[in-house]
Amino acid sequence: MDDLVKKIKQIAAKSQLEQFEWEIPDNCSIDIPKTIVTGYQQNVYLKDHFHSVISNDHELKSHYWAIQKWGKIGSFKKMKGTK
Repeated sequence: MDDLVKKIKQIAAKSQLEQFEWEIPDNCSIDIPKTIVTGYQQNVYLKDHFHSVISNDHELKSHYWAIQKWGKIGSFKKMKGTK
């Protein structure tokens, strides 16, 4: 297990996650502070704060937003007969 952890840390050190750019869609229900400017930091903020929205959404609108808009999986559609 220690070897696995060491290997993952080596890979992580080589990967520049801070350079990750994934645009946040305009219709995001979370207000991201203007001081958070990089795409990476915005996505981390959204991931850390989205639970309050998604856990109170009984109609699943935020769930579909996360998959279709944020996750860019537009082919994911609601099944007939669901809310």
